Amino acid sequence: MNLKLMNSPLSFNSFRRVAVSALIALLSSFTLFADTLPTEIPEGAGPLVIAGGGVNQSWDEIFGTIVDLKLEDRPLAIFGTGQSVSNARPAGENLVDRINTTFGEGTAIYVHITSSSGGNDPDNADAILSAGGVFFIGGSQTSIMNGFTNSGGTPTPALEAIWEIYAEGAVIAGSSAGAAIMSDPMISGGTSSNALARGATPAGSSQPGVSYRAGMGFNQDAVYCQHHIERGRFGRLLAAVVSPIFGSDLGIGIAEDTALLIDNSTRIGTVIGGKGSIVIDASEAELLDRGQMTGVKVHYLDRGDRINLLTREIYIADGRLPANPSQTGDEITVGAWGTNAIYDLMVQIMDTQGIDSGIASDTNFDLIFEATGDTQLLRMTDEADGVRPTWSVTDMTLSVLRRDDEASHYLHDWHFEEAEGTEMSATLNSARPWVTWNGNLADSFTTGDGTFRIQRNAGGLNRRVDVGETDGAEILYMLVDFAGWNLADVTNPDAGDIEIRMHFMNGEAADNPGQITAGMRLIHNTDGTVSLQADSTGTAAPGGETSEPVSLFSETQLEDLKLVTAYNTVKHSYSVYYQEGDGDWVEFFAGNTSGLRAAISFRMWIRGDFYGDGLNYMDLNRFAVTTFFPDGDPVDQGDSVSIWDELETINNTGFKDTNIGIVWDQQWPWVYHAPSHGWIWFNSEQDLTEDAGIWGYHVNASKWIWVGLEVDGWVYEMGESSEQWTPATEIGND
Repeated sequence: MNLKLMNSPLSFNSFRRVAVSALIALLSSFTLFADTLPTEIPEGAGPLVIAGGGVNQSWDEIFGTIVDLKLEDRPLAIFGTGQSVSNARPAGENLVDRINTTFGEGTAIYVHITSSSGGNDPDNADAILSAGGVFFIGGSQTSIMNGFTNSGGTPTPALEAIWEIYAEGAVIAGSSAGAAIMSDPMISGGTSSNALARGATPAGSSQPGVSYRAGMGFNQDAVYCQHHIERGRFGRLLAAVVSPIFGSDLGIGIAEDTALLIDNSTRIGTVIGGKGSIVIDASEAELLDRGQMTGVKVHYLDRGDRINLLTREIYIADGRLPANPSQTGDEITVGAWGTNAIYDLMVQIMDTQGIDSGIASDTNFDLIFEATGDTQLLRMTDEADGVRPTWSVTDMTLSVLRRDDEASHYLHDWHFEEAEGTEMSATLNSARPWVTWNGNLADSFTTGDGTFRIQRNAGGLNRRVDVGETDGAEILYMLVDFAGWNLADVTNPDAGDIEIRMHFMNGEAADNPGQITAGMRLIHNTDGTVSLQADSTGTAAPGGETSEPVSLFSETQLEDLKLVTAYNTVKHSYSVYYQEGDGDWVEFFAGNTSGLRAAISFRMWIRGDFYGDGLNYMDLNRFAVTTFFPDGDPVDQGDSVSIWDELETINNTGFKDTNIGIVWDQQWPWVYHAPSHGWIWFNSEQDLTEDAGIWGYHVNASKWIWVGLEVDGWVYEMGESSEQWTPATEIGND
């Protein structure tokens, strides 16, 4: 494969050296444990068992290994700290009961440390000092760190006790969030798409990439990632290991029901459990411009395979033999962040005749995996029937290149034009062809005439899809174009209300309405009408506004109906529009959204069953998410309301906060002030370079204010009269 690369490559190690000086100030405020805990693995340290989460079928094997490795005649201490405060004890005690039932009474004890208390309790520290090992239950890695560190990041006595027994040879183990904390810094969040586009960003960043914060650092040979294969986290681990922030160019992404057992005396990690781990070695990476890179080495290690974390040598388990390609094909392309996508791609490349490369596509990048003369595909030869195949792939190379910047503004676009009978999960997304819908739609199908007919929805369709990169777009538009519907005389008596919800979302739970950012609903009423409702609140979303449902349409809709939600990501507001047939666009509702719920995905959720040979149905022409209004602006999308005229409408909810002081945002002409001094909004028409400064309104103080550019952003207070200034009083300079 010939790759055309842009600009001169910069070696990874050179990049790391260049970046160090720029990071000093940042890392000085990013509190690690360098002053109080070891930065190296102590001599005689015990083993680590790092589980990727979802330990189910391999529970006996993984926990049996942990129990065998703990110091003899000393219990295993269990922490539920990653769980919520109320669930920490139940989760911890349930695991203790299961371990003691399986391996004998007294094998495990529960130590009650929550995200907010218990870490400084001397009794808890004593309990840990008497333990032969520890296990961190999953949940939130941030909660774990909060529970074991004090303000400023200093370790609690509980954490100091863990390091003390670790140095004595005790086993340290954790699953899911309990795996992430093994690194320092650790990955604290972020999507793969954002991570590749933005790189490493501090936890809480308004533009998150691969988020980081201090971890426990029990092993800093690698950066560890959990639920790695199942949740499409390859991109964020890749972004971490090519960033100097994380301090290691080796990443290990551990699958669910799987663990990496690290022998600290040899620094060799062995894969145990039900699946495997993806290893990313960026030690020879060449970093190019705009997030591009070449020279990354990737392996997939399955059960029994081992890696030397220091030398990067790979040792394949006994019983595996080279596998001959068993498939034929012309090209291999997958969506980069689907479940098992990267694993499947690597195996397909090696198991397909005449193929030596494949592409995993992201919104902005193509990840090109290529087999070289050193690449191997090996498979266990004596697998029993019904057992998942055991593959190992070594020494595959990876390049990450920018996709061509085509003129399409559609982030997602489904035009249901496939042949008759195609299910929704197989319909083409012309903007991001690897992203598909799923769900139990029974006999729903594309008609072949450009529509998708939903005529039986026995299980419900509730599919979330990543919004993807928006290139800084201020407004996202969701277009849903119906060809019509028939909801009259619903033949399923148990169907109840029929409702279709189309939302921008920000939470991880697809069926949690409390995570709604902005959207719209169509609701079938018993009086034979269909209501439209604008929706942003879900359940308890501060700052959001939702309309009342209004009966606008008949339960038999015979002409096209287009619905659009325009979501303003900067102003934290939204509008809902509709258009029947070729009529004019009508603005149905305009209101605020919650500033705490920036959208990262969208969904369509259909509630209620359509039964009976197509008698009841909804026909969908198109579903799209775009960065411009699909048919031209229905109304002026500019700043149509002046804060000078509408001060009484200003409040302090639903708008973006920041802890870094005054922020000039050239994309939107407001300025936000630090939270300790309230919100400040500025007139969009002022000249920001004007020496005299600019006027604004201090919402929390209910006063006019002025920012003088000549005095480095000091904020001065305006008197009750707009005609004359009061004496200048400092009210903030963050």
